[in-house]
Amino acid sequence: MLFAVPLLLAVGCAAPAATHTATNSQGAPAKAIAARAVHSTGNAASTTGSASDDAPAPTGTIVMVKLYVGTLDAAEQFYGNVFGARFAVAQGDNVHIVVFPSGGPGLVLIKKGPHDKKKHGAFIIQVPDKDVAEARAVANGARIQAEFEAPDGSRSVDVLDPWGNQVEILQRG
Repeated sequence: MLFAVPLLLAVGCAAPAATHTATNSQGAPAKAIAARAVHSTGNAASTTGSASDDAPAPTGTIVMVKLYVGTLDAAEQFYGNVFGARFAVAQGDNVHIVVFPSGGPGLVLIKKGPHDKKKHGAFIIQVPDKDVAEARAVANGARIQAEFEAPDGSRSVDVLDPWGNQVEILQRG
């Protein structure tokens, strides 16, 4: 279900290709992840229903990210304490939307129901200081999964929030 909420979006997601060297929470090598840009070559099948090579590519904008949480108050507190998110609007008793001070997609916090036990979300958030955000996340109940470093000096850590949603905390190099 989509929720129509006017949000001011300020997202900058373009980044050069990078290879990450990962370590787990004990500092041992984990896995290497190669990030690469995806460019349209005109050879891929069109998702617009047109077979024409000159048809415009479909476009889209991420407006919000859905996360399934235990309690809405606890989730608002976690994302507020760690990243400065603040309450924007309630969509009934089981859905709250929070936004970030620097803009970007809002988070739709959905209280898990009996049929939502296995539902989780994931997103990447850029911060000015990875170490500070990581410490705040852990102090507020997050668990570290793995840490990554890229040749350009970017550093990130994957954490699980208290409800099992994966959050990659990224500091650009």
